[in-house]
Amino acid sequence: MIRDAALYLATPDDIRLARQTVAGRPLAFRIVMAAVRAGVQRVTVPSVLRDPALETALARSPSARAAIHWVQGDAPAPSGPIVLLPATTLITAPVVASLAASPATRAVVATRDAASPVAAATPGVIAPIWPALVRGDAVGAALAKALRDSAADDAATLGLVAPIRTPESAAAAEERLLSTLGSPIDTRFDRAFHRRLSRPITRWAIAHGVTANAITVTSIAVGFLAAVAIASDGIAGAILGVLLYAVAVVLDHADGEVARLAFAESAFGEWLDVGGDTLVHASLVAGMGMTAERAADAGFAMGLVAAVGVIASAWVAKTAPPAGNAVNRAFGALGNRDGFYVMLVAFLLALATAPSLLPALMVLVALGTHAYWIGMVITKGA
Repeated sequence: MIRDAALYLATPDDIRLARQTVAGRPLAFRIVMAAVRAGVQRVTVPSVLRDPALETALARSPSARAAIHWVQGDAPAPSGPIVLLPATTLITAPVVASLAASPATRAVVATRDAASPVAAATPGVIAPIWPALVRGDAVGAALAKALRDSAADDAATLGLVAPIRTPESAAAAEERLLSTLGSPIDTRFDRAFHRRLSRPITRWAIAHGVTANAITVTSIAVGFLAAVAIASDGIAGAILGVLLYAVAVVLDHADGEVARLAFAESAFGEWLDVGGDTLVHASLVAGMGMTAERAADAGFAMGLVAAVGVIASAWVAKTAPPAGNAVNRAFGALGNRDGFYVMLVAFLLALATAPSLLPALMVLVALGTHAYWIGMVITKGA
């Protein structure tokens, strides 16, 4: 794997363009972090790109500070291959990772943009332009020609490559960046509903310096209010509870987006998110049991049993991630929020039209929560 990367200026205007902000962070900082997240150990950056905003962003990121290597005109050329990243092109980590994994003996190009190619270059390609690169001169055209002359291979890349030259292209790149922030476990409903509502919240949070953990705490608080509303007497409270739950889920999507966008993921944030989700869902099913007890003289005990099942399911899902077999994946799919919405809607319908069915529904909820974690454990080795 290639362990070195370098930012370069493609045109004389790139010093100004590299200092613009994309989703609350300097563009140059986002490129450095993409390289770091891809596993690059050292990122060479011409000193002409230093400015207070970039320095502030670097000061908040130990991994970026450890990787960045400021250079001037006398820096020696690399003796091995290096990933070359234009300082005005928004790039995500998968693109850099694909280049870093390319053969060390061949130049590989992710995009052949004549003005600012993204490539992994061999020492023979980089040596002639290196002195100009470290001085901060424009080397885009020279690099493009050197890559053509070397018959560089095209790279199969997955990720975002978005040159930014105008305010319009910056806005479009930011929108594309936001679209990459989803989770692998997102369902169609997540993408169609929760993500559409979470992105404006994410933009606002990034613009105002609101942290992911602050959004997580807010999501948990709203989720507990949802449980209190569902536990209150009457259909109006239950409807309010479902609406508040939807708000809590949207906020829960936003906290992950903010964490990824701000490069602020942490073990504490992950456990806060998982723990908060678990307590909210356990409180919701317990609240359903309380309402069932008032409406039909039964159901509270099953609500408590279901709450225990929610906690057990979360623990199994967190400490023993599912295997790749089809049976295990099928059980894992039962634990998504789509199923929880179905359960809440069924509860509302029963409360509004046939309260006598609520005890039976709570039995099904309790069985379902325990079937999930038991099924996950049993099918782990299937």
